[in-house]
Amino acid sequence: VVVVENLEPNILQVVVPPEVGEGQVFPLTIIAQDPGGDPMRFALDLDGDGVFEQAQAGDPTFFVSYGNNGFYTLETQVCDDQDACQTKTATVSVGNLPPTIDAVQVTSPIQEGGTAEFRVEATDVASDQAQLSYGFDFDNDGDFADDLVQASPITSFRFQRAGTYSVGIRVSDSDGGVST
Repeated sequence: VVVVENLEPNILQVVVPPEVGEGQVFPLTIIAQDPGGDPMRFALDLDGDGVFEQAQAGDPTFFVSYGNNGFYTLETQVCDDQDACQTKTATVSVGNLPPTIDAVQVTSPIQEGGTAEFRVEATDVASDQAQLSYGFDFDNDGDFADDLVQASPITSFRFQRAGTYSVGIRVSDSDGGVST
């Protein structure tokens, strides 16, 4: 009598891009082989809590996204049809993406000495969207620090003389992403 024992699959490599942007969907592929050629199931624990949130049979590629920048360690698992399993960790580098200025509304025209109101609509992919700051460069010299930087997307400014004025708008997120 010969008894042949089942061996667990072998995870050869976990393929992830070198860096992805926050909120961007990217492929993660588990390259594995089973010594006996058994069918394999693939699983991912995306947050390191020991629970495999995604699992699928046959297809070793998952599509993953992280909502904020940082380094994330995930665990992959491959099991054969006899429940012999192997796990392997991988690290994903998620880079910050700048916020997007969607619209700027300005009350115009105004009278000489009048006040114009500025409303900025901006979005950030990351889950820290509440941390946006808004800069207004009323003399358009590129230096926002000498004008106004605030948490509110709404402000007003009094223009003393008649003319056409360009105003710089900047939106920053709490991770250093900037859009103008």
